[in-house]
Amino acid sequence: MVEIIGEGNGKVRGVKTNKSSVESDLVLLGTGVRPNSEIARDAGIDLGYANAIKVDEYMRTNIANIFAAGDCATAKIYVTGKDTYLPLGTTANKQGRIAGENAAGGNAIFRGIAGSAISKSFDLYFGKTGLSLEEAFKEGFEPTENDLEVAYFCCS
Repeated sequence: MVEIIGEGNGKVRGVKTNKSSVESDLVLLGTGVRPNSEIARDAGIDLGYANAIKVDEYMRTNIANIFAAGDCATAKIYVTGKDTYLPLGTTANKQGRIAGENAAGGNAIFRGIAGSAISKSFDLYFGKTGLSLEEAFKEGFEPTENDLEVAYFCCS
């Protein structure tokens, strides 16, 4: 996005990109988040994908008896077996329980994530699960149109 086109009085008319312009009554901007992991890095803890704290399936870091979980930690994707960073409450909750149990001497395993997220803006619901089309091709999959109908949905 290059510019939000307005009419004045706080009204939106559209969005301009580097390729085209799109008329719109509403613009919803998602800016993303980044993990606050500098203190971990400075302590010698390894960082992984997107500079999130790298953890194993027990939520352990590379330093003995230090665990990490939630919005600062990596998570393994079921489909690829690779680490990612996807800060969601459901992932944080599950990872936190695993980290807590293991810090207290347990041996619980966090099996990973599918990468599912669902949200709502006004009366519009939207969601994602699994890999995007671009991610699927990058990982060597050959998705078909039928695969995409299952993976992406949007409804009002």
